[in-house]
Amino acid sequence: MKTKMLLMALLLAAVLVPLVRADIAPPLTVEGVLADLVKDNGPIQARARQLLPRFGAEAVPGLVKLLGDKDEHIWRTAMVILRDIAHQPLPIRMDSEEGVAGRVVVEQALMPLVNADQSPVLVKRVLSLLPYVVAEETNVSPIAALLDNAELRERARACLEECGTVNSVDALASAAETHPDMGFQYALLNALFGKTAKIGEMGFAVRLCDSPSGPVRASAARLLAETANPGYEALLVGVIEKADEASSFEAWDAGLRYADAVARGGGKWEVAMNAYRRILENAPDTIIKSGAIAGLGRFGDESSIPLFIKALNGADGGRVASPILNALSNLTGHAANLAMLDVWEKLPADMKVGLIENIGARRDPMFLPLLTEQAASEEAALRRAALKGLSLSGLPEAAPLLAKALENAGEQDKPLVEGWVKRYADDLSEQNKPEAAGRAYVSLYRNAADPDLKAVGMEGIRKYPVPEAFDVVMEMLNKGELDSIPVGSMIAIAKAAIEAGQKEQGEKLLGGVMGKLTTPDAVQQTVAALGTMKDGAALAAKLGFVKQWAIVGPVSWKIADGFSKNLIGEPQVDLKASYPGVGGEVPWKPVATDDLAGMVNLAGLLGMVDGAVAFAYAEIEVAADEDIMVHGGSDDGLKIWVNGEVVSEQDVDRPFKVDSDNAPAKLKAGKNALLVMISQRAGGWGFGIRLSRADGTVPEFKVIQPQP
Repeated sequence: MKTKMLLMALLLAAVLVPLVRADIAPPLTVEGVLADLVKDNGPIQARARQLLPRFGAEAVPGLVKLLGDKDEHIWRTAMVILRDIAHQPLPIRMDSEEGVAGRVVVEQALMPLVNADQSPVLVKRVLSLLPYVVAEETNVSPIAALLDNAELRERARACLEECGTVNSVDALASAAETHPDMGFQYALLNALFGKTAKIGEMGFAVRLCDSPSGPVRASAARLLAETANPGYEALLVGVIEKADEASSFEAWDAGLRYADAVARGGGKWEVAMNAYRRILENAPDTIIKSGAIAGLGRFGDESSIPLFIKALNGADGGRVASPILNALSNLTGHAANLAMLDVWEKLPADMKVGLIENIGARRDPMFLPLLTEQAASEEAALRRAALKGLSLSGLPEAAPLLAKALENAGEQDKPLVEGWVKRYADDLSEQNKPEAAGRAYVSLYRNAADPDLKAVGMEGIRKYPVPEAFDVVMEMLNKGELDSIPVGSMIAIAKAAIEAGQKEQGEKLLGGVMGKLTTPDAVQQTVAALGTMKDGAALAAKLGFVKQWAIVGPVSWKIADGFSKNLIGEPQVDLKASYPGVGGEVPWKPVATDDLAGMVNLAGLLGMVDGAVAFAYAEIEVAADEDIMVHGGSDDGLKIWVNGEVVSEQDVDRPFKVDSDNAPAKLKAGKNALLVMISQRAGGWGFGIRLSRADGTVPEFKVIQPQP
């Protein structure tokens, strides 16, 4: 049964295999694909266009034949495919022989067609392809031979120019000197422009400067100018002097290009400057003069400014005003700035408008009086330009001028001035000029209509507090909006106001700020700021620090015990008693601290010890019952009793920091007992206590220092 089934399967396969093979497409050949390319069938032609580059060098002969086809679509497609093949990388071979680059194959196929015996149409098409395949080593003499053919010479010249190889340049140079047609000579010389680095010897150009044709002389002079060789200067001047109407512009252009080349080359500055000056004073065309002006501005110095003024007052003044403005803007240095000030009044009004902004951007303080004067001009355009110049100046002295301008700006100018003031403020911020930046940001906050810019102004006020911000901050204080400004900034504003002679206003702000300290950070910032102020200690007394104590210690203590053991009968206090200390009996003694943050330095008072505690006791007197917050800071642990009740207990190892602990407590009318225990593990040792209400205000209280 199995044998029978196997035989049937083999018979079926024998029948089907021929049917399947009959459907397999024949293999592609380059001849077949080339034939498809010329068929009048768009999809087939498109497929052939895609496939032919895959054949590489094999397809080149057939494609070259198609270059002569009458159908433009076919010969142009053949050109494109040949370019594709020319740019293909070297073919990968399995043997050790090196493959031939597509560029070389295409070049070898095209070059034999470059002769006058071929159809001129075909030769022109070939010449347009050759720049894609000609290499430095390629012999271009067949192309050069066509320079004498009236019908093909222009295409041959363009081909050599596009090839740009040394051989191509030499062929153009040789033909340029000897060609009998001076019009074509001119074209050949122009083809060499920008390629003088590849010309070995410039004698042909020197000789052509004596040509009877003005355009030829001018074009030859342009080539010599490109070398920046001062040895050719006299020859160039001679070409300019002999120039006729047809060649005048190009002759002067050669002189300008020479000056540019010398200036860029460096080392011959005076030669270049003299060339520019000669052109500015003598050239008949304002375009050439404008080029000389640009060169003097780019490479020159203040000595060019009198020449610019003279040119402005000349017959062509209106046509050279714009390049002179640009040139003046490009001149730099202190001497140039001084010269600019000297000639300011001689400048036309419209040039002043264009120049004043640049003057501001020079950031030279010597220009401040001029900028200030022009910012008050009755001429709107000049006034705006001067204000913009001030905003670019980065000069701190410009701050009040810009602030006033923003305050008084009309509806039309407001957006402009707002942008200038913001840029100026940001610039000063980057320059680390805080006072001027702060004033600019205050102005922005007060006067900007744009809410986003107003927000930028507020951020600047936070960062750069200045006396001018006082009114802003006081207004916010009255509105209850101070939470948006860091306490340190507000304190700094108050400090700046006091130092500026506004003591009453500054202290008023301080009072408002210090009455709203509800976070440890705010208190710490305030203490730090007060520490930099002359009257900081007196102001810090309003923060509620307890500074008078009776203290006993160091009392022996074990870290492992924490605050679990009773050491002196606490919370009961006997100021007459003495206790076992680290080095013997220790009694209570009165202590007062002058530290702004109320910190008592126990290490300095009781000595540097490890494994000990100290106790501090004070009595707080108030007129009426009061709910308060007890704030403590310590190095290391801290336990606090108020009237015998524990309100805070922190058995920690930490450095001293104001208001580290914050606990509610109740004071009764009259005297209240305040006892603290401070542990010492190792290192620093100290503590501080502050009293306030929950809203940050400080209650009226009196500290009674117990006397042992």
